Amino acid sequence: VSERVAVCREHLLAMAEDRGERLGLRAMRRFYGGYLRQVPQRDVWLRELHESPSVEAALDVLEAALDGTHRTDNPDVSWASQSPDT
Repeated sequence: VSERVAVCREHLLAMAEDRGERLGLRAMRRFYGGYLRQVPQRDVWLRELHESPSVEAALDVLEAALDGTHRTDNPDVSWASQSPDT
């Protein structure tokens, strides 16, 4: 899993360098699912990656997915701060 996430990080950085941050982030959406295939709670991480406003935020999400720590303090992702009761 860690190798897949490392390759995903490299791919994201290459896409952002080649296409610019905005287009690189959008283009990467189609690849995240394959890279995170064996990560627990994959759907949660995919949703957060798709909503990432910057490459830096997406890299933070990938790091958190690798660690298995869900970061609910990210103000850029509105659903992350919602409690499961709401």
